[in-house]
Amino acid sequence: MTNTQRFAFALGVLLLVTTSASQAQAQKASCAERTCDRWSIKTSTVGDRLAMEQAETLDELMAFRAPDHATDPGAKAAYQAKRLPGVVGSHGEHEGTIVRVEGFLRLMQHDSGDSDYHLQLSPTWNSNADSTDVIVEVPDPDLLPAGKLKTRAAAMRTWLDSLAEKGRVSSGAGNLLGRKTWVYVEGQVFFDHHHYPNCASRGKQQRHAATCWEIHPITAIGFADKAHMPNQ
Repeated sequence: MTNTQRFAFALGVLLLVTTSASQAQAQKASCAERTCDRWSIKTSTVGDRLAMEQAETLDELMAFRAPDHATDPGAKAAYQAKRLPGVVGSHGEHEGTIVRVEGFLRLMQHDSGDSDYHLQLSPTWNSNADSTDVIVEVPDPDLLPAGKLKTRAAAMRTWLDSLAEKGRVSSGAGNLLGRKTWVYVEGQVFFDHHHYPNCASRGKQQRHAATCWEIHPITAIGFADKAHMPNQ
């Protein structure tokens, strides 16, 4: 390689890095301006906690009631930057509780809107019926402040890429998983107020969400004990 070729290669790498950083900064700015609904809630936990506080089944999470004031006039604007109050689950859960669930990982998608890794979990493998999934999300580490959540998000997305067919979670329609993948997910209980009460309008590849409750952000994910997996 000649010196001219080396210089051109180095310049190309620099431009790529600069462009990626600029795009990430632009995305962060747009979300900070509330283009991304409830952005500060989706990218943080209460007191920066990461440890699991309550184990749930997906069915229990899907049975959570709507939080207090969810239907109040003006509530969607009032709770952009603060968590909705009220106990919503049978174990005293509220928006912000760090929970753990297990389920089949059915779909993965890299959302081009906010750069999250959008995942869908289901308590069953066989059912393709509407409204069986729970949405869980891993934020883009490039859009998170320095800290443990940023470090974990990077590691989790690398792990999820390893499960994707082409070695990277796809944008667009996303990746439907063709093999049974039983996982655990830990993270913050989050209410998708923006879409409430049209919760089933969410979801990819004809797989619709059963609830407006999500786990967002995810704080941990991995393969779960198959002894807990339903026989299907």
